[in-house]
Amino acid sequence: MVTGCPRADPDEVARLADFGVATVHEAAGRTGYLGSAIRPVYPGSRIGGTAVTVVCWPGDNLMIHAAVEQCQPGDVLVVTTTSPSADGAFGELLATSLQHRGVRGLVTTGGVRDVAELHAMGFPVFCSAVSAQGTVKATAGAVNVPVSISGQRIAPGDAVIADDDGAVVVARSQVGLAISAARATYGGQSNTIDLVWAPLFTPSRIPLLDQRWSNLPSGIALTELPPSFPGGSQFGARWNHIGSVAEYSLSFYDGHNNLPLFNFQEPQPLTVDVERYYPQMRMYGGDAAIPLKGVTVKAEAAYFTSATKTEDEYALYVVQVERQAGEWFFIGGYAGQVVTEHRSVFDFAPDRGLTSA
Repeated sequence: MVTGCPRADPDEVARLADFGVATVHEAAGRTGYLGSAIRPVYPGSRIGGTAVTVVCWPGDNLMIHAAVEQCQPGDVLVVTTTSPSADGAFGELLATSLQHRGVRGLVTTGGVRDVAELHAMGFPVFCSAVSAQGTVKATAGAVNVPVSISGQRIAPGDAVIADDDGAVVVARSQVGLAISAARATYGGQSNTIDLVWAPLFTPSRIPLLDQRWSNLPSGIALTELPPSFPGGSQFGARWNHIGSVAEYSLSFYDGHNNLPLFNFQEPQPLTVDVERYYPQMRMYGGDAAIPLKGVTVKAEAAYFTSATKTEDEYALYVVQVERQAGEWFFIGGYAGQVVTEHRSVFDFAPDRGLTSA
């Protein structure tokens, strides 16, 4: 059991909770979502707090009881098990103890019970199962250690947001960055305009260092240097029109590519240093969908320009035909690209390839 863990700023976590899970997930670069299996036990639940993490053995809730003593007002209890377990390890009694301490709610990969009582007392619970099956208190686990849910790392003190859309985690160090964006939407009959502005750059988490486009010869050491992040804000706009015979939109983006390019250095023989950097990008795009007899034809294209001298300028396009027959859905199409100015040192530019994918 680890005590005295630092926590994210409660005011910033509260502002995150106001945005909701879907918006926070998008603002954080589409990261941190805890998966579709984590659902509220009753609709209308909405929480935001700092994580107190628990690792239990299957069918054993001993460490949940132990974790209660570590909880503070504004916390969210996050419970996982060493292997999958749907047993009802959490119910009304534990919820009463946590509610008395000011805990906002529970997120668990396991099961819960006493659903009616949890609803009546207004204690939000997000879980993967509801089960009357009881548990024992026999085996020690861990409290306030990093845990993983659906491949997302949750450390003690991270921000956890949950609502009817599921749950998302934002690392304690990233909470301030995740809310540094603004969006405005105007809708009038058949036309919609979206405006998005972000004062800070949010990079993608891909590609990772161990993701390769070719194999390195044996004996070569590859070292990843700290990335070079750009400054300045980013802006995007999209106009969408739904007409009587077609739907189409135009879009614009001015900022930086959140997918990186790479600088390579060879400080000594058989050693390669790799540094990520993120080129400036401006995008002009459009798409359309036309329903025809029996099929729907869709097309999308975008042109990417850049002031960065090592970034290609190119166009991406997709043409697609869809048909639905009962429960079957058939899709066919073609995607391609046209490089109008090749300036990258690579014959295959990693950022362009990932954008195409």
